[in-house]
Amino acid sequence: MMPASELPLSLEDLELATAEVLGVIGVKFDEYELREGTPERLTARVAIHGASDLDLTIEAPAQVAAAVAAVFFGTDGDGGATTDLPDAMGELANITAGAIKPMLDGHWVIGIPDRFEPQPISSDSAIRAIVPLGRGVVSITVAHSADAPVITEAASVVEGTMS
Repeated sequence: MMPASELPLSLEDLELATAEVLGVIGVKFDEYELREGTPERLTARVAIHGASDLDLTIEAPAQVAAAVAAVFFGTDGDGGATTDLPDAMGELANITAGAIKPMLDGHWVIGIPDRFEPQPISSDSAIRAIVPLGRGVVSITVAHSADAPVITEAASVVEGTMS
């Protein structure tokens, strides 16, 4: 396990980048009601490869995903199709990774976002930013890939289908 102190990013940088991304997108958390059966929270992850391999994980209330889906996909504010919510979280993870990339020294490449069931990551090997947003919070974690949870199968929140 690699200590969090060896991550090439500070907690302050992560908080700043996340708040900036949410502000630019214009997420208005309190405006969105969700369809029945929508999970309360959604998670997405994206790899960032460079001097080391990092994983950025973002977990947020489903209302955040609904707000992002409304902005990016033109949904009607109720979260659109339930299938749009995981895609919106993937986009949010990707954009957040893009916001922190310039803060990292050297050449870094952002991977393709995926979704999974969240697993605990030791606070000793990760940095976690908690950004308040309306009635909820958005949690962003960066860890060395070797310390991040292993994905055994991709989890989908859409009526038991796999993606």
